[in-house]
Amino acid sequence: MPFSEKTQIQKVACGHNFGFFISNQGLVYSFGEDNSDGQLGLGHTYPTEYPELIQCFRDIGERIDTIECGFKHTIAKSSLGKIYTWGSSNKGQLGHDHFDSELSPRALNIDKKNNKKIHQIAAGSSHSMVMMDTNKEIYWFGTCGNLQDQSFPIQFDFAKYMPDLFGPQGPVFGNGAGENGGQQSMALGSQTQDFHIVKINVSWSKTMTISSMLIADLRAVNQETNYTRLLSSLNTLGSRWDARDIMPPYIDSISGLFASNIMRKPAGATAKDGGKKPAPKSKAGAKGNSMAESLYAGGGVLNRR
Repeated sequence: MPFSEKTQIQKVACGHNFGFFISNQGLVYSFGEDNSDGQLGLGHTYPTEYPELIQCFRDIGERIDTIECGFKHTIAKSSLGKIYTWGSSNKGQLGHDHFDSELSPRALNIDKKNNKKIHQIAAGSSHSMVMMDTNKEIYWFGTCGNLQDQSFPIQFDFAKYMPDLFGPQGPVFGNGAGENGGQQSMALGSQTQDFHIVKINVSWSKTMTISSMLIADLRAVNQETNYTRLLSSLNTLGSRWDARDIMPPYIDSISGLFASNIMRKPAGATAKDGGKKPAPKSKAGAKGNSMAESLYAGGGVLNRR
């Protein structure tokens, strides 16, 4: 491997016969035998047996913290909340309003008017999803069971796909009315939301794609815990929770809101203490742990390629 002793690999990602390494410095290395659409991001279409640095990120000083791969395309998020896509766009999955391949990473600005940051990204076989940082709006593009050759990002329609949770008028993000005429609050007369998107996830194979979301049901804890604190805790959880992990990571600052068997044990924990450090007591008391019981996977959609 062409890595110096100072380079530590923090994350890996792979598509169909190609893959990436992300270093502790935010540098990206790619390799693979399939680079027919430029999915390695190296500016050419030749296969690469050994990992090569994607130089353009270093040149502009961009630190990449997350990469997700589709069948022949890639989407990356930087530490500044910017996203880049490259590779095949034959189904619109790059979001650049065309169907031509991109051989090098190309920035994608979803909200040009407000310049919002991206919180999370996900990739299906031939589509991509992104979740915004401030209000958890979700955009998607490409082709799956519910999209057809969508070459630019469009907002996910919660009212259409999750009417039981978000109602016919559309979801509410934050305390104001939604952009699509959503009601003032999910709980009528309240300044809080009943449901909050924690993270998005997409799994795929050659024949199908499954898109899902982890949604927190806050109805049981809205009256017991400060709402701002709840959102802050969920945002922290979502940003640290790897899409490939079923159990949430241990985060000391918010562990008091969860039952001891919910979070994965922290580094350094021993079998004697049950695999978990003592959690700080929640001001919400015993009812505060009901947040753990309120997390559930929602919005799963089975899609055919």
